[in-house]
Amino acid sequence: MKKVVRGGDLKKGFLLSRDIPRVVKFDRRPQLDALIEELTEAFAVRYEKPPTANQFEVLNQIQSSNVPPSFLEENTAFKYKKHLYDLTAPSWLLDTFRRHLDIDCWPPSDEARAQLIGIGSSKKLEVRIPGTKSQRRFDGSGSRGGS
Repeated sequence: MKKVVRGGDLKKGFLLSRDIPRVVKFDRRPQLDALIEELTEAFAVRYEKPPTANQFEVLNQIQSSNVPPSFLEENTAFKYKKHLYDLTAPSWLLDTFRRHLDIDCWPPSDEARAQLIGIGSSKKLEVRIPGTKSQRRFDGSGSRGGS
């Protein structure tokens, strides 16, 4: 019998494989792609195997040697500790969203409105999933064929 992956196991698989940023893409919104990538890296730490004692010892040696910060950022134990700290910091999530969403490349409101489909109170955002064809007609009927 085939094992069914549900809930936490599916989330764990996506985070550990880092597939979310490859699967979830936003057309013409690189700031959202960067946000998803950063969140994936941070949340994955909850499911990763912690670094070994030796890796933490190497981190301690690097930190005591006063090396440039760029050396630290590439160290596995440093990244692990930083992500754990970030997840417990009260404002980290909000600050992360703000940093990615406060970029000046968002469309003006008229352009955003132009992306809406329909007229009047029945406006709907067009949902597009990469690699698939839309199954809704612009009239919202849900039909793909003719009559």
